[in-house]
Parts: sequence; structure tokens; C-alpha cells
Amino acid sequence: MVDGGFLELVRLGILPANDPDVTRSLPVVDQAIGRTTPSGQGFYRYGTSQSGSEDGYGDCYEPDPTTCTPNGKPWPTGNSGSGHLWPVLSGERAERQLAVGDQSGAAALLAAMHSYASGVGLVPEQDWENPDLPASPYGTAPETASLGFHNGQAAGSASPLTWAQAQEARLTLSIGRTTPIEQPDIVRSRYVAHPAPTALALTITSPAPEFPHLTRKFK
Repeated sequence: MVDGGFLELVRLGILPANDPDVTRSLPVVDQAIGRTTPSGQGFYRYGTSQSGSEDGYGDCYEPDPTTCTPNGKPWPTGNSGSGHLWPVLSGERAERQLAVGDQSGAAALLAAMHSYASGVGLVPEQDWENPDLPASPYGTAPETASLGFHNGQAAGSASPLTWAQAQEARLTLSIGRTTPIEQPDIVRSRYVAHPAPTALALTITSPAPEFPHLTRKFK
């Protein structure tokens, strides 16, 4: 199971943006839970490389390994469905791109968030990444009716999602400053700018010397 939560370690200044583990993990994220839509790059919350293994929270898409039916059925009231892309995660990835100096990459992800939006720039909780789905005929029961979805456009989720809208605003300001604006300076100073030595010699002198076989030296 893969997710991109480790990017918070970069945003908060706990790991440098070019940390080897972070750098090696990004292609895994892209392969397992990244998807490209007509609006741009998007990400599931989590999943595996198996198609349809994403979190299962969202409007129904029957080809996924789910028990929901029909296509487009809302998540409530059956609480069974398909996971879709979360625009907020595009913003999180963009902040890491800024941290490594990739201004154009961050701007492309912000443009994707703009394209994902509905109405007058409302950033939704999820976006539809599957083939276009027409709206259900008038009079269809609301428990099963599809709103009608387009690849790369808002799914039938909260719109705007407050923290996704905040992420868009934070990213916009960060791109203007060319660096993430909400990285705590004190944390970055401690862990990135002035990290502890990677190896620290330590000699343990207790218990007392009469037990020399219990004295160890660690590095």
C-alpha cells in the first residue's frame, strides 16, 4: 500500500527536499497512485499498482473491484464506491517541487488544481479520472443517480473542500515567494540546515568497572 504522506516531512523541514529516500519514493508514488487526466497530474490518497485499489471512497465506478452499482452512484447512502483523485494532493506535491527549485513543475500542478475546480474556482474533494459518464435521466432515484462526470473534472464530492481550497491559496502564495510559505524556520534550522552528526561515538561506563563485560562502545 502506497501513499504520499512522507511529503509532509519535507514541507515541515524535517527532511531535506532532496533526501535520497524521498527522491526514490516519488517514482513509486507516481506509478502506484498517480494518474494523468486532461486537467493535469492527480493522485489518489493511497492504493497499490493494481487498478482500482485506491481507497474506495467516492462515486461508483463499476470496473473497479467494488460491490457498488450502478456507475456514478453517490457514496451516500450505501457507503460503497470507488476512490478518485484528490486535488489537495497535487498541491502537496507542488510544495515539494518548489523546495527543490522546480518552479515550473509547481506551477503546472497549480494549473491542474485550477482546471480541476468547479463553479467559480471551487476546489473539490475529488475529481473523476475515468471515462466520461452521462448524467442519469431526470427522475432517477437520488440514491443511485449519477450527476454526470467528465474525466479531469469534479466528482460528486464536497466542493469546495475547505482544506483543498486552503492548499490552493497556500500554493499560490508559495509560488509567488518561490518557496513553501508554511515551513517552520525553527524546524528546518534544526533538521535540515544544522542536522545532528550521522554517527555519534558513545561510551557507556555504567555499570561499574567491576563488570567490564557489560561495558559497551557504540557508534
